[in-house]
Amino acid sequence: MNGVARQARGMLIIAGFAGLLIGACVEFFNIASGTGIAIGDFSITWLVLFFAFILFCLALLAAL
Repeated sequence: MNGVARQARGMLIIAGFAGLLIGACVEFFNIASGTGIAIGDFSITWLVLFFAFILFCLALLAAL
C-alpha cells in the first residue's frame, strides 16, 4: 500500500472513531439532561459525570 492510500485509510479510521465518540456524547447528553434542576437541567452528579465523559472522549481522540 502506498503512502497516500495508507494516510487516507488512517484518516477514515480516525473519522469513524470520532463519529462514534460524538454519537456517544450526544446519547449521554440525552440521558443526563432533564435529571435535575442544576445547570442546564442536569443534576450535579450527572453534570460531573457528563463532563468527565467528554474529557475522556477527547483524550481518546487525542490519543489516536
